[in-house]
Amino acid sequence: MLWTDHALEFDLSDDRNARASKALLKTLHYAPYRGDAWLMLGATCDQLRLPTCRLGALLKMSYYTAPNQAGLLPTRLAQALRLIDISDDDELTDFIRRDIRTALSGSADHRVALVQAYRTASPAGKRLVEQTVTSVDPSHLKSFAPS
Repeated sequence: MLWTDHALEFDLSDDRNARASKALLKTLHYAPYRGDAWLMLGATCDQLRLPTCRLGALLKMSYYTAPNQAGLLPTRLAQALRLIDISDDDELTDFIRRDIRTALSGSADHRVALVQAYRTASPAGKRLVEQTVTSVDPSHLKSFAPS
């Protein structure tokens, strides 16, 4: 559990939290290369609002272990863009920018996922999307306007 030590400290007092957390930690213990498991652990932390969980570190592990897994892009973008302190981590910001560019040049589903992630993003996340989209193709910005 070398990698998870720095990413989180779970409060396992709640039985539901404990079961979900232990299952994911066990998966990562035996298969630390699973980018989807890192992402799910981050999603669990986010959903349960665990204050001691470092979501940015978990997202980075997902990027390290599955950088090109297209199926993770919608969830990873949604989580990453909600981070309030996105600009504090240059490496994570670069990963997110790459996912934004991938979504713009990818399938229609990925573009829809990017728009949905933008709508729930923190102010810093919205700025990052706007800056990245503007540098790629400013005409895409109109798709982010509320309908």
